[in-house]
Amino acid sequence: MSEIKEIIWNQKKLSDLNESISKHKELDFVPKGFSPEEFKKLKVETRNFLSEKFQIDFNTKPIIANGHQPEFQHPGILFKDLLIHKIASLTNGLPLHIVVDTDHFEMSYSYPERLENGFAHLKTLHLKDADNRIYAHSTLREEDRSELISIIKSQIEETKYFINPKIQAEFESILNRKLELIKTCEYLFQVNETIREEFYNSRSIQIFHINVSELVKLNSFRVLVEKIRENLVDFMNVYNQSLIEYRKLHKIKNHAQPIPNLVSGEMPFWILDPVTKTRNVMRVEDSMDNCCILPKAVTLTMFMRLFMTDFFIHGKGGGRYEEVSENIIKEFFQMEAAPYEVASVTMNLEKTEFFPVPNIDEKDLELQLRDTVYSPEKFLDQSHTLVIQKKELQSKFKNPDSDKKELHKQISILNEEMAKLIVAQTQRLESLKSQLPIIQHTNQVFQTRTFPFYYYNMDELIEYVENL
Repeated sequence: MSEIKEIIWNQKKLSDLNESISKHKELDFVPKGFSPEEFKKLKVETRNFLSEKFQIDFNTKPIIANGHQPEFQHPGILFKDLLIHKIASLTNGLPLHIVVDTDHFEMSYSYPERLENGFAHLKTLHLKDADNRIYAHSTLREEDRSELISIIKSQIEETKYFINPKIQAEFESILNRKLELIKTCEYLFQVNETIREEFYNSRSIQIFHINVSELVKLNSFRVLVEKIRENLVDFMNVYNQSLIEYRKLHKIKNHAQPIPNLVSGEMPFWILDPVTKTRNVMRVEDSMDNCCILPKAVTLTMFMRLFMTDFFIHGKGGGRYEEVSENIIKEFFQMEAAPYEVASVTMNLEKTEFFPVPNIDEKDLELQLRDTVYSPEKFLDQSHTLVIQKKELQSKFKNPDSDKKELHKQISILNEEMAKLIVAQTQRLESLKSQLPIIQHTNQVFQTRTFPFYYYNMDELIEYVENL
């Protein structure tokens, strides 16, 4: 049985994708507001930065990129990495993963816990890491660190109950390595990034990683901020109209989704205060001197697709923002940005022999229990005398002269007689109903997509991408 349950990937023909990437590079677009010389210089500077950082030529090769926060990576995140690695190999390009290390977010560690009598439930530990990675002023709390260490140790002991036997040894090895890192690394995101990179190394997969906190220091990013500031009224009109059209297209009534509109004087960036170490919405009058400017979701991929990447892969969430970014680039910068696609995968643990719990539909269970009272013949052999008698009575309803009240009375008597014959089935269904919450919790363990990638047989996914 496969652990892969759903794959979202629109660009099935990679040869077509190769062609679209090459075509875009040949057209050599220049965004409105930039001279050809200025834009070319900024792109070269940006790619030179990558070339110097990784000691490999990023100037002449296509850059195939994606991005995500540095959380506990589930298979969907790795799927995007595997795709950019595959596409890079087909286009003689370079795969680049953008680590969004500048966001405010909590990390959640999901894990399964075994209960008694073949039951289990899904548990989640919510962890607060540093608010940002630039002026980091907080680290993983010691009580959180201790709890996470305790959970990982227990997961090593529980491995045989949940994990595919093929990967149990590697699973234990990764968790033991994670224990080492948690004890020595200051920030949790460092642990997650190291675990993922070491997993790739074990499969001879090379993916370059760059932090957003590094990109915001580039001249090209600062120039983008200034270009938007200089034309903020026009930008805001395009930005807000793009959001209005998106909400209309997707029938969204919440004006905060996928992101709120800009208000007068508001920039689509954060400004990070070096003193308070907090981020605030950037205003048009704010100075850029001696401060750090951070992009919002839309302006981050806008920057990437304008100055750095030749192809970008989003997850389902990022794909929402990119519809907006795409329209802003077309309307405000009046150019075609580098192409992008949306990709995601859902993997589930296969239920092991230790959890002989049935998959139960709650509505179906309620219907079956109702049938034990009003249609008990469904549980009996259809040749049974009582079943035949009930069918005969039911057929008499077609006669307009029949005494329907009397027929209902006789059928009720038959139902009561048949109910005595299916007591065992009724008790079994009632028992299932009483256990339904814990059964559902157990099944949830084997239906969630939120476990870190090393809980799943990732070689299945690697093989799928290799065969594209």
